[in-house]
Amino acid sequence: MAGFLYYAPGRQRLLATADAIRQALDALELTHLGGQGVQSRVVMANGPDGGAGLILCLGNVERIGYYADTQEWVRRPDGNVWLGWERDAAPGPGDLARDQQLPGIGLRLGDGNVWQIPLAQHWDGQSYLPSVYRLSNGEIVSETVPALKVFQAEVAALLDEWKAALEAGRSPSYPEESLFALAGHALELNYRMGQWEALALGLLQTSRFEDRAGVWDVCTATFNWPAVEAGLRELSKKNELEGPGDSGGGD
Repeated sequence: MAGFLYYAPGRQRLLATADAIRQALDALELTHLGGQGVQSRVVMANGPDGGAGLILCLGNVERIGYYADTQEWVRRPDGNVWLGWERDAAPGPGDLARDQQLPGIGLRLGDGNVWQIPLAQHWDGQSYLPSVYRLSNGEIVSETVPALKVFQAEVAALLDEWKAALEAGRSPSYPEESLFALAGHALELNYRMGQWEALALGLLQTSRFEDRAGVWDVCTATFNWPAVEAGLRELSKKNELEGPGDSGGGD
C-alpha cells in the first residue's frame, strides 16, 4: 500500500516510545496520523532540504527514507515538515481510510479518486454527527461529541454565509484559507490526512471541472447542498410548469 512520508528537519532522535510519538505528532501538527503504527528513521544528511532530520510514516509505507530519484517531496508552509510519497504510487483513499468512517457523500477529487466527505448537518440545522446524551438542568439532552464540535462550528459558519448570500441574491464569499481548512478537516475525519496532504496531492480544484469536484463542492457537501440544490431546481421547475395560479372563483 502507498502512504505519506513526513520529514522533520533537524530532528535526530528516533520515536521509540508511544509518549515520544505523541509528543512529536503534537509538535509537528500531525495528530491526524494517530499514534498507532507510526515508524521513524533518522536521516543523517542530504534530506529533502539538503540537511539532516527525521522521517516518520505510517506502517503502510514500504520504504522509509529519502530517495530523490523515485519520490516527490513538498515543504509545508510553516517549514516544520516536508511531505513525501513515491512518485509512481501516490496515496489514495484506500491507503488512508480510517477503520471507521462517518457517512457522507462520495466526491471525485483532483486525483481522479472518489473520497468520502462526511455530512455534518442538514440545511435546517439538524446535526448528522454522532451525539452524546447528557443531563442538563434535570433533562436528558444530546449534543455533538466533543471531538467533532470544531468541525461542526466550521460547517455552521459556512452554512450561515451560504444562506445569507442566497437571501441577498449574491454569490457566497468565504476566505480561501477557511475553505482549505474546512475541506482538510472533512477529509481528516475519514482519512489519516489533513489539508496539507490534500493540497500536496492536488485534490482541491478551484471549481468543478469535468467529473471532478472543486473545493466549494467539498465544503458544501458537509451540509448536503447537492440535495438542497436538487430540491430547489425541482421546485422551480414545478412552479414554471404550473404557471400563475387562478385563485378566482366562478361568477
